[in-house]
Amino acid sequence: MFAQLSSSFSRSRLISSFFVGSICALTALSAQAYERIVAMSPDVADIIVALGATDKLVGKDATNSHPALKDVPKVGMHRNITAESVLAVKPDLVLGSYMVQPVSVYQRLNDLNVKAANVAPKEGVDYFANSIKATGIYIGNRSEAAQLADHWSQDMQPLAKTGKRYILSYDGRIVAGKGTVGDELICRAGGINAANVSGLKPMSREGWLPSLM
Repeated sequence: MFAQLSSSFSRSRLISSFFVGSICALTALSAQAYERIVAMSPDVADIIVALGATDKLVGKDATNSHPALKDVPKVGMHRNITAESVLAVKPDLVLGSYMVQPVSVYQRLNDLNVKAANVAPKEGVDYFANSIKATGIYIGNRSEAAQLADHWSQDMQPLAKTGKRYILSYDGRIVAGKGTVGDELICRAGGINAANVSGLKPMSREGWLPSLM
């Protein structure tokens, strides 16, 4: 009888030790959250700001003009970015989207032992909510990201047409033409995309006015 009790007690201690160890391991993993993040594309940087993790950004794409990121170092332009320029700010996590070129930079950074992930591999409004959630998981703001993604999806319901003409540009040089996310955003807002081009194309500001008339 004593031997059975002793054996049961030993098994109980072993099970308790296992659960305690598992909890400690999970706590340790949570404590190892990324603290030095580079956003290689402006869309991902804006998500990080919206999720309240601006203080973790140590590098951004040169076209991002968000006021909250005015003091964050630029690591190059997303359309032609290099691993070396990103590594210069010593990140422990690098995030970007389909906008980043060359796409091989993600693998290049991972090969150099810096975690890099394309959180938005496809262009499209319908994919953006998943991009928000993926970014939230990486930066440790999973619940906030889920709420933001739901809010985004609700706000993307098409509005009544207004007949107003718009031009959308990230940097004042490249405009969002037909078939782009910018084009879809304008249409869902009830407007008309005045950029009479397909894809992302350069357009001088002098060319904007006739398009808007």
